[in-house]
Amino acid sequence: NIHSKFFSLRKKLFNNTMISFLLCTIVDNSKNISKNWQAICSLYDMFLGSNEADLSISEVKLIAFAPGLIKSLWERIKSTKAIVQLKFSTIDVDKHFIRTINLFCKCLELILRLISFEQLEQQTNLKKEDLESFVEYLTPITYNFFNSQYNLFSIRTNLSRFLRRLNEFNLRYPFVADYKWTIANNIDVAILQEIPFVYPFEIRAQFIYSQFSHNDFGYKSLTIKVGRSTIFKDAFNAITAASPEDLKGRWYINFIDQHGIAEAGIDGGGLFKEFLSEINKKAFSTEYGLFRVTSEGQLYPNPSSKIIYPDNDLEYFKFLGLILGKALFERILVDLPFARFFLNKLLGKPNLFDDFATLDPVAYKSLKLLTNHKGNIEEDFGLTFSIVDNDLGKNRVVDLEIGGKDKSVTNENAIRYAYLMANYKMNTQIKNQSGAFLSGLEQFVDRQLLNIFNSKELQNLISGSLSNGINIDNLMLNTVYGPGYSNEDITIKLFWEVLREFNPDEQSLFLKFVTSCPRPPLLGFECLHPKFAINRVNVENHLPTAATCINLLKLAPYTDKKTLREKLLLAIESQSGFNLS
Repeated sequence: NIHSKFFSLRKKLFNNTMISFLLCTIVDNSKNISKNWQAICSLYDMFLGSNEADLSISEVKLIAFAPGLIKSLWERIKSTKAIVQLKFSTIDVDKHFIRTINLFCKCLELILRLISFEQLEQQTNLKKEDLESFVEYLTPITYNFFNSQYNLFSIRTNLSRFLRRLNEFNLRYPFVADYKWTIANNIDVAILQEIPFVYPFEIRAQFIYSQFSHNDFGYKSLTIKVGRSTIFKDAFNAITAASPEDLKGRWYINFIDQHGIAEAGIDGGGLFKEFLSEINKKAFSTEYGLFRVTSEGQLYPNPSSKIIYPDNDLEYFKFLGLILGKALFERILVDLPFARFFLNKLLGKPNLFDDFATLDPVAYKSLKLLTNHKGNIEEDFGLTFSIVDNDLGKNRVVDLEIGGKDKSVTNENAIRYAYLMANYKMNTQIKNQSGAFLSGLEQFVDRQLLNIFNSKELQNLISGSLSNGINIDNLMLNTVYGPGYSNEDITIKLFWEVLREFNPDEQSLFLKFVTSCPRPPLLGFECLHPKFAINRVNVENHLPTAATCINLLKLAPYTDKKTLREKLLLAIESQSGFNLS
């Protein structure tokens, strides 16, 4: 009765902060939260549920971090009969169940955005097994809601948003295997856009490839002439002058030597692959100034690129995004390990404070120590809400917020300072470069298609899967032999024995030696183009060589396994690179 009377007077008598305070007062003064959970859910749903956009984060935090609330809500959800039935079919559910789920999802979604795994148990009493049970119960339920005959849009929306956050949390702090999320194989586009992880990665990769319209759909071809010493400039000029339609057609590459004469060879796909490899090797190197690397060797845009290329740095980033998009479009893997926080920018996913450790682990550790400092932060460190940027020797002071250089960092605001510092380094500094790169990438891959992957999966799409070595049987089935060799030849039999005995690192080296990428194709070697081939070289004890542009291994007719192994290891460890065939 109180609820219904309050509901009619809500806009006249109460604002959001007052209702939040009322909810928290109920929680804080409850000796047994389980007795009041229904009242809490009802109040939230009636007064705030339809007006969540008006809430500040601090107001939702009052509710979300109320001691014992999340645990109590989950116990109530699990104890209802509906939870078991909904795992296998769709049924109509009562308003109390909807209110409980909505409050649970809203609160926990916020919690997962704000804290790390180690803080989760301390502040909510949730353990790893609780997170596992969320996945086990709520993933199939949410999936079933998409096919429900009942009007459950609000609960489906809240569940989908929560599961997306939980899936991202699992990416940062793994608590359950990837296969635990997957429950379907037949793509439904509506489900794919909301909870894509219910489909195996391979199914989603096949789907995105199926969306690419290729050369036989009427696109014109594009001839690109480049000098080896001026490849970046020549390619930039040619490609940026082409129309979007021409870019999706076949690219024919003509390499021009130092005398201005076209090199011998017709591009049947191999020269294009070599072109991609050479462009990436130059443009993504730190010496070129467009990208930097983290301490773990991962690439991200150089925040100082404008100083190095004052007239066209963003055009260069757009061009490189376009090059990567073309590689994805043609299913060509490129060995470009990007930093997670940069991939998140491309996917439109938020970077959290703990992601800062992937950019600058030393600065991240310092900020963590600062937020846990027991002394007087203002007196001990003398920091302000500003940062001194050093752009190639030029210092400038940047405010982390309005008036930041005049605002001291104290014990009360140190956490905010840490978050703003991480946000500036990971997001603000590279915002323009990331946006330009994405605009080029989108000429080949629609943003909605990109968003069905997380950062780890997008890296796999770009560079191949981090599998434990090579599937040798699959590679054997998709190998072409040149004149003089067959699968019955003694040298070929010894070769496969040696390759099978290589450890995973050696197998990756071999793959990089012959294809220019250390990871196998996402959907098997049947998707490698051109197919892996072995040619015979009739020179005794000739060191194995490769033409990476056409995935070709040139192998002498060894008859001794030990010699073959030694020669092959020597070759792949030297990474001799491309030579023309």
